[in-house]
Amino acid sequence: MIKTIFFSGSISINSIPSRVIKSLDGIKKENDIGVDTYRIIVGDANGFDLLVQEYCNKIGLVDVMVYGIYDEPRNIVTGFEYTKVEVDLSIKSERKKQTFKDKEMTNESDISYVVWNEESKGSYTNILRAIEQDKQVRVFSSKSNSPIPQVTPEIIEKIYRGNIGYTATELVEKLFVKGVRKFTSSRELNQYLIEKQYIDFKEIKDKKVYQSLDLNYSFDVGYRGSVTGVKFKEELFLELFKKYKSKATSKGYGAVRG
Repeated sequence: MIKTIFFSGSISINSIPSRVIKSLDGIKKENDIGVDTYRIIVGDANGFDLLVQEYCNKIGLVDVMVYGIYDEPRNIVTGFEYTKVEVDLSIKSERKKQTFKDKEMTNESDISYVVWNEESKGSYTNILRAIEQDKQVRVFSSKSNSPIPQVTPEIIEKIYRGNIGYTATELVEKLFVKGVRKFTSSRELNQYLIEKQYIDFKEIKDKKVYQSLDLNYSFDVGYRGSVTGVKFKEELFLELFKKYKSKATSKGYGAVRG
């Protein structure tokens, strides 16, 4: 029986972790024995995609299909086959086109093997999609240089948000989904957090720039050395959920906006 493995990873990865090399070597060995046969599908991006292609070529793992969205692949090792994913013409942004391609690759696979830096939204989305489709999922954290032993939506969400945080809008949305209706907009949440001294703000060029006051619950984000805003930690969600869950009202979600 042939099983298809979708390998994906963050573009920032500049070397294949030894654990992933061991997995690819194991796939090659299984294919040579012929009991179980595996087919590799991988994207055409720089970084992890190209590294996987090159290593497969090095060890003679030849059943590799490269996927992309253009007539010609951006990166492909000579000898590997190429599949162009036809993207709906209504999709305009490059990121959304690549996400559409990744969705098709998940659909085509039996197993998803994701190497994740715990911050990449693309890899995060690939993991959750594979779980939702009831695929076998293997996730290796390049940040901790170890596998993530349990892969559930809750665990992946916690890891992701622990690294990138929530915007105010995302936090309001998550609270609403969990039954907390106290906040109907990011503006309302920010005002509450200012009053409770979780955050503060400065007026810069007639614009409010929020800053963290309590690092247990939020952290500043910036650009070129200047603070440009704030993101919120899972701890703040848990605090607000615990405080207001029992006080949930029947406000409509249609009012929730940024």
